[in-house]
This record gives sequence, structure tokens and C-alpha cells, in this order.
Amino acid sequence: MKNPLIIEHELPVFSALKPEHVTPAIEQIIAENQAAIKVLKKSRSRNFRNLVNQLDQLDDRLSQAWSPVSHMNSVVNNDSLRQAYNHCLSLLSEYSTALGQDQQLFSIYQALDQSEEFDLLNLAERKAVKNALRDFRLSGVDLKGGLKEQFADIKKKLSEITSRYSEHVMDATDSWRKVLEQVDELRGMPENAIALTKQSAERENEQGYLLTLD
Repeated sequence: MKNPLIIEHELPVFSALKPEHVTPAIEQIIAENQAAIKVLKKSRSRNFRNLVNQLDQLDDRLSQAWSPVSHMNSVVNNDSLRQAYNHCLSLLSEYSTALGQDQQLFSIYQALDQSEEFDLLNLAERKAVKNALRDFRLSGVDLKGGLKEQFADIKKKLSEITSRYSEHVMDATDSWRKVLEQVDELRGMPENAIALTKQSAERENEQGYLLTLD
């Protein structure tokens, strides 16, 4: 079966996604995007349509693959998926930082911003160009020497720390439990909810009512 993460789709096929699909798909899409951007930068015909639109399409393809993975990591997290997610998170951080610090691509956007074509663009298109220039600067495109590498390293570490924090929150949420012995302590809860807490306690061989956060 073809990797579902590299198949174009309107809606993700979550039932077909497996942890082993994640790394090959993200690595392939990043490599193909990098090759397409390299060709784009060599093109002599540079206008809004073949620059901004094409970059948006590349970004959308990567997002279509990564968004389902990110969602699944939040709701059906397990060790295999977590490992693949964190590995690809590092790849995505490196990819996005390199793209944001691409001096040649930044210069192409600057040229578009100063071109006669820019005045012919509609408001949304002009805003897209201005936002792209802003994002380049926020990604450190103007930094000199080793500062670019330092910025990239900080950004990568931040994404890793953010992911680790999210994992701790999920683990703490999954592990929290409280057993109540008296039904009066659940006063105000619907009867069906109380029945579920009693069933949960029985499954865990506990007496009373078991509360969890999942």
C-alpha cells in the first residue's frame, strides 16, 4: 500500500496512518520541496503566480502530511508515534529555518515588492508579499556570520523543548486518577456519568468510583 501521507487528499485517512509512514513521507516531501525551490530560484520568469503561489503549494503539501501526524500525536500518542514525531519535528525545524534564512529567495521577494507588478496585485496578494518579507526577517535572514546558525540552533532546541513539555502534559493527564468511596462526593454529576466512574473502578479492581482525565 502506498504511504497515505504522500497521497493528495481532501481529508486525512486516519485509519490507514501508521507510525512507520511518518518519517519516510516527511523526508520525501522535504527533499522534493527543496528540489522544487532550487528550480524556482533559477527561473528567469519570476512573478507572483510562479513564486508565491508555487511556494504556497509546496507548503500546503507538507502541511497535508504533517497536520494529521501532529493531530494523532496529540490524541493517540504512543512510543512509536512519539519517536517518529520528534524525529520529523527536528527535520521540519531545520527545513523551515533554512527556508526562512534563504538570502536568494529573500532577494527575489524584495525584487517582487519593488517591481511594477506589485502595484497591479490585489490587496491580499500585496499583503502576502509583505508578510513573507516580514517572516524572512523574523527567521534571521539579515543576521550575519555565526548568528544565523545560533538562531537555527535555538529554534530547533525550542521546538524540542516544546514537544517534550507537551509529552509530559499528556503523560500526566493519562496517569492521573482519583478513587472516591462515597457516591455523595459525586453529587451534581449526571447518573450516567456516575455509572461510568463506577464501571471504571470495577475494571481496575477498585472499590467506589474512579475518576480520570481522559
